Amino acid sequence: MSEEITPFTPICMRSVVWFYQQLGKSCAETHADMVRVYGDETPDVATIYRWRSKYDGECPVLEDDQRSGRPRDMSLVPRVSAILEEIPSASARYITSQLLCAKETVLNILKKDLGLRFFNLQWVPHVLTAAQKSNRVKMCGDLHHVLTNSGLPYILTSDECWVTHYNPHVAKWARTRQEAGQRAKPTKEKTMIVMFWSLTGFAFVTAVPAGATYNTEYVTKTLIPELEAAICVRRPRIGLRGTKLHWDNARPHISTETTSLLVAKGVHLLPHPPYSPDVAPSDFYLFGKIKTAIRGTLFHSSDEIIEKFDEIFGSTPKEELQRVYINWLTRLKWITESGGEYYTI
Repeated sequence: MSEEITPFTPICMRSVVWFYQQLGKSCAETHADMVRVYGDETPDVATIYRWRSKYDGECPVLEDDQRSGRPRDMSLVPRVSAILEEIPSASARYITSQLLCAKETVLNILKKDLGLRFFNLQWVPHVLTAAQKSNRVKMCGDLHHVLTNSGLPYILTSDECWVTHYNPHVAKWARTRQEAGQRAKPTKEKTMIVMFWSLTGFAFVTAVPAGATYNTEYVTKTLIPELEAAICVRRPRIGLRGTKLHWDNARPHISTETTSLLVAKGVHLLPHPPYSPDVAPSDFYLFGKIKTAIRGTLFHSSDEIIEKFDEIFGSTPKEELQRVYINWLTRLKWITESGGEYYTI
């Protein structure tokens, strides 16, 4: 296919050279006139002379001669494949150093001949065994059944997370670097926040006191009584009775003492498979939303953190919580149908 004709293409310049040749102009005169138009793009006098030497007859061929190019060395393809079989994560630079060839050659082999792309490996919380996947299928199926056959006001989900008292922004839009400002290291002071919440808008937030340990004693003697007191404000007659609680399999949550106390208060514990943050709404939705909202905020006490958590959750639209519920069901169904794999959509 012929190249597109523009004033600065070789075809156009050769036409000018041929025209000046027909006028009887010398190579030097042709070059001098072309400089006034093409400037630095003008071919040198030797090139003009070489072009004119090929113009025999009235209809010269102005296109470049067809060239076969350098033949590709196909013997490199199996050598690249052999390296990848031994080191699947080998970089193009490493392969180049081993084969002593051009990096572009290696990239062409990888992309065009082998049809490969370089992907970052997907992070997962745990390398699941066949038994763990089977357990996830069963427990996610059971949880999906409970969620679709229970009233949402009676379902609580809970989790805990560490909150740094100051975690500054790392970037901002500005006209200059000086205007953007600076940032210091995050403070080492942090607080463990525990949150119980429902998809209908209820939330109870508390902080583990400094120096305390989040263990079975704290959960049974402090956390559950505080939760019951908060629930009784809304349901003074029945309190926790009839509530369905979903939280992870941390030791303080599944200990005999904790389980016995909750059962005695009429709480139904919902199943949660081990190593499964992808089906915990606090992990896949709430804590990410809150940590984004509090970035750049300086807290002077755990009470300020609790107030901020309450403010963020209280301003969350009910429609957004409904989407979280639908997402929860979607994840549980997908995991059940995929044989227990981590949710990746």
